[in-house]
Amino acid sequence: MLHVPRTEDNLGKPTLGIFNCSNAIMFPLTRKESGDYQGIRLNCLAMKFGDQITILITMTGKIGQMFIVNYERSVVSPLVLNEDMSSLPEIGVRTVLGDRDDFKAHWGQLLASQIGSLLAKQQMENTSNSKVLKLCLGLHVPWDLSDEKNGDLSVFLMELIQRVRVW
Repeated sequence: MLHVPRTEDNLGKPTLGIFNCSNAIMFPLTRKESGDYQGIRLNCLAMKFGDQITILITMTGKIGQMFIVNYERSVVSPLVLNEDMSSLPEIGVRTVLGDRDDFKAHWGQLLASQIGSLLAKQQMENTSNSKVLKLCLGLHVPWDLSDEKNGDLSVFLMELIQRVRVW
C-alpha cells in the first residue's frame, strides 16, 4: 500500500503529494462525494490539476459518456472574465465518448453546459478577472426516456457537484 503524505498547496488548501529529494510530484486536488438518487448510489469524483477540472459521475465505476466543455474564444488571447461576465462567450460541448444523437447525449450535453456555466459564474464570484478553467465531464448515470425524470436527475447531479467542487 502506498502512503501519500498530506500537504498544502500555495493557497493553503489541503492536497496530496509525494516528495523525492528536490523533485516534487504533485497529485491533482481530488474530492469525492456520493449520494443516493431513487435508490441508486451515484459517486462523484472531481479532480483539479492546473487549469483543468475533471468531474466523473458514475453508478458503476464505468464511464459511458465523456464531454469536453469549450469556451469559444480566439486562440490568440486567453479567455478572461470581467465583473459583468460580458466577455463570457458561447459554451460549446464536444462529445468525446458515447452516442451523439440519442436522449442520453442530449441530457449529458445539457448537463455539461450547465456545469460549465456554473464554473464560470462561481469563478467570477470568487476571483475577479480570472482565467476560465477547462472542464472534462464523464458520466454513467441513470438517464430515462422521461424528460421530467431527467430534469430531476440533472438537479440532483448539480447539487452533488456543488458539494464536491475543487475550484
